[in-house]
Amino acid sequence: MSTTASKRKEPKDKDSKKTEETTAVAAAAEDTAAPRSRTILPKNKLADAAAANLPHGATKSVIATQSFHEAVEHCKAKVAKIAKECRSANRKYRDFHFDLRNDGRHCLDGLTEELESELHPAGVARVEEIFDTPKFFKDGVSAGDIQQGATGDCWFLAAVTTVANVSGLVEKICVARDEQVGVYGFIFMRDGEWTSTIVDDQLYLSTREYHDAEWHVKAQFSGKEKEYNQTFAKGSEALSFAKCEDKNETWLPLLEKAYAKAHGDYGAIEGGWTGEAVEDLTGGVTSEVYTCDVLDRDRFWKEELVLANKDFLFAAGLLGNVAAERSGIISGHAYSVLKAKEVNGKRFVLIRNPWGCTEWTGPWSDGSKEWTSEWMTLLEHRFGDDGAFWMSYDDFLHKFSQIDRTRLFDPSWTVTNRWIQVPVPWGMEYSPTRFEVTVTQKGPLVIVLSQLDDRYFRGLAGQYSFNMHFRVQKDGETEYITRSRSNVGMSRSVNAELELEPGKYIVIFKITGEKNRQTPTKAKVVKKTKKYNRKKFLQIGMSCDLAFARATTEPEDEEELAAKAKAASAAGSEHEHEGAGSGAGAGAGAGAGRGAGAGAGSVQRTVPGKLPGSRAGSKTKGMRSSRPGVRAGFHEGETGDDAAAEGSTATSEAGEDDEKESEDGEEVEETEEEEEDSDDDDEENYWDAVACVGLRIYAQDKGLAVEVVHAEEEASDALDQDDPAKDAANESDEDYEDVEEGDEEEEEEKK
Repeated sequence: MSTTASKRKEPKDKDSKKTEETTAVAAAAEDTAAPRSRTILPKNKLADAAAANLPHGATKSVIATQSFHEAVEHCKAKVAKIAKECRSANRKYRDFHFDLRNDGRHCLDGLTEELESELHPAGVARVEEIFDTPKFFKDGVSAGDIQQGATGDCWFLAAVTTVANVSGLVEKICVARDEQVGVYGFIFMRDGEWTSTIVDDQLYLSTREYHDAEWHVKAQFSGKEKEYNQTFAKGSEALSFAKCEDKNETWLPLLEKAYAKAHGDYGAIEGGWTGEAVEDLTGGVTSEVYTCDVLDRDRFWKEELVLANKDFLFAAGLLGNVAAERSGIISGHAYSVLKAKEVNGKRFVLIRNPWGCTEWTGPWSDGSKEWTSEWMTLLEHRFGDDGAFWMSYDDFLHKFSQIDRTRLFDPSWTVTNRWIQVPVPWGMEYSPTRFEVTVTQKGPLVIVLSQLDDRYFRGLAGQYSFNMHFRVQKDGETEYITRSRSNVGMSRSVNAELELEPGKYIVIFKITGEKNRQTPTKAKVVKKTKKYNRKKFLQIGMSCDLAFARATTEPEDEEELAAKAKAASAAGSEHEHEGAGSGAGAGAGAGAGRGAGAGAGSVQRTVPGKLPGSRAGSKTKGMRSSRPGVRAGFHEGETGDDAAAEGSTATSEAGEDDEKESEDGEEVEETEEEEEDSDDDDEENYWDAVACVGLRIYAQDKGLAVEVVHAEEEASDALDQDDPAKDAANESDEDYEDVEEGDEEEEEEKK
């Protein structure tokens, strides 16, 4: 598609524009041995320093809680230093990096126009202005404290509810504070490591200040400003977002604010998966399971569900694209599992809705015929529309379609963590780069394969989305011992649990990618936002650079990445193709953040009902993003067709707004060329995907070690047992032996 332009650039200028995006890629590819990261932000010394400290050789295990304790001490030190500084200046703390009052939409919206949130709080005030007698914790923490606000983060609040049900867990996250100064420190797990976040005590309000209120509202109070404030601007009910049930308790809105700041803005935490949030709050490992896939329900009850709040934490959801109600259970919404209890031969599950209202209406719901005074005592229950309700175990499995189970780890566990960057093949093949695991003592292992959490750098994730799969096999053997199980919606990680004898094992992995051509390349986003949204660009760019700085590149992979960059540069000079060469120091097409295709944009996640390439945290179908009174997955008043239409036009509108300038600075229009590949184009020729993946292993083995290895080219991996090609290829272990013997005989004959 093309349009007639009032002015056209000379061909030579246009050609230079075509190759502009690939220049950085080619330059980065020239020096693959440089001991520094390749970054989005120029001369990013912080990312270079992080890259210089990457491990080489085998990575040894450490105590699983070591990173947690280090983050706690670091957070406490930061809070103490800030408090001392503020007292010296006689000023309350104001967070200039996340200033709700002075930063306009910076704390609410993402990097690009497509990531602008629908959140519109009415005002901002400090804790002491909102609460008469503020207390961070009042009578401890309980699941009943939590109430969702205007933000579509039910998935996060369901996770907080789940964590709050275990005594002391929330207190471990809320590390340090000086309430008089107004500084608070929290810690969250990010990509396998604990990190700290500092915030001030400014919070968003749902109503305007008296002087900014509508005239008819002020008229009702006849100039009585104090009475107006007591009615609309005081206590928890005055808050726009998450709030505690008690009108003077403050820990929840401040925790939510810290989680939003950690991810860049409040819009970034709209929509997600509860299991991932539980991981962020506990450092655990979440597995998702369809309730219809539970093989032995009695075993699941005895070995897993009754251990809720001990070895495991649980959450549940009902998959669906529309917020339909099924006996009070809302589809597309997240719930917390508070307790599993067996009484008088009957099995019950206690559930909570983070809205703090809207409950199950079937058997054993509040006021149902099943309740007697005896059962009220036995289950310690009381009626009330507080979001908490009991269900029978059978109804729980029948009404909810998905369960999130998060395993917790104590100091008896060790952890080994290693990140690498690898090219993703166009064909669905196992990567020649793999992990060698040395086990020194028999015991349980929890193996996790992760990709970077792109919620931290929304807008710079590029066009590719990935799903992962791995299997574990004995070194020297081709048949696997176990393999990862796919999740319901989460694609940030996959895992497997098993027990291994001492020895060497190989973890081989396969990454499948999807390329969404409707998503702007990272180069286009960088080019536009560095001019018109510089502050946000610097913030998100730094987050992206530091994320990718944690990953090494193996020599064999580096050669392939350099070759991809060179090919992308050559292709860019011949074709204006969106997938080839989206440089800006960010890597070929993959939106890589590392030049030479090693990039940030290659870690976007795919979720059910969500277009590949759409941003994590946006309100899309399949994710947990419901708000009270709002249909999950859609904006108010919007239908599914409307949402799809909006998504399909967003990129074209952005392209029209992206003005191009001539050499003399005059703005000119340029003919739009067809960005879609023609039917004759070969997709594999423009496939330049790169992923950053990490292997994390929890064990009770202090000698366990992980090393990155590269398979020989002639090495062959056995097909999975359920792969249709396995029987078609008539593959067996004997076949491999016969092939090897045949090759040896053929070599002898040649000699």
